[in-house]
Amino acid sequence: MPDRLLRESIRISESINQLSAFEETFFYRLIVSVDDRGYFDASPRALSKTLYPLKDVRDCQIKDTLRKLSSAGLIQFFRREDGKLFVRLTNWDWYQYDHSTASHADTVDTPKTKQAAKPRISKLSEAMKKRFDRFWAVYPRKIGKGKAEDSFAKYKPDDELTDIMIQAVEVAKKTKEWKEDGGKYIPYPSTWLNQRRWEDEPTQNDTGRFHTLSSRGLEDWDG
Repeated sequence: MPDRLLRESIRISESINQLSAFEETFFYRLIVSVDDRGYFDASPRALSKTLYPLKDVRDCQIKDTLRKLSSAGLIQFFRREDGKLFVRLTNWDWYQYDHSTASHADTVDTPKTKQAAKPRISKLSEAMKKRFDRFWAVYPRKIGKGKAEDSFAKYKPDDELTDIMIQAVEVAKKTKEWKEDGGKYIPYPSTWLNQRRWEDEPTQNDTGRFHTLSSRGLEDWDG
């Protein structure tokens, strides 16, 4: 298993900043434990054994942490054809370290010239900007608007698809998961868009987080 690189930008990451100390440590341990494609067995028992070989961590604590990491857009969940569940790091390539291309500058802190921030240019046309503004107005967690615009632009939604997105958000806003703990489990808008969450098919027992899982997402996992 190759080494994984953590960049200094983790200190100012909005996604990581919302994690507790335990959740952040869990995330870093997960980074160095997944396979070369970024996947790992999603069973709390397997995660506890691998991530915390010298500690006793309760399954419920691991499940809550997985929910928070997913809400922050740091992980995703997948079910294999045989029914086994896996967790995968989002943006996996970001955490890989290639020794063949590494340079001295990768491992040594060197002074960097601070450059003035360039003004951000929206990727949205005027019509698309109006549709995005409609989506943004109803989405309850207004964090990372620039990233949300970029995610919105990828799908080039027309009025019909925008209406579907908005309707899906309105439905999700009524779920227990989005209401509890002051909206703690509401994903970032860019995460919601990147995961095409408007296509989720919630059932009577589904709170809308993971359409492949029941209730709050982990109740049917191996404990």
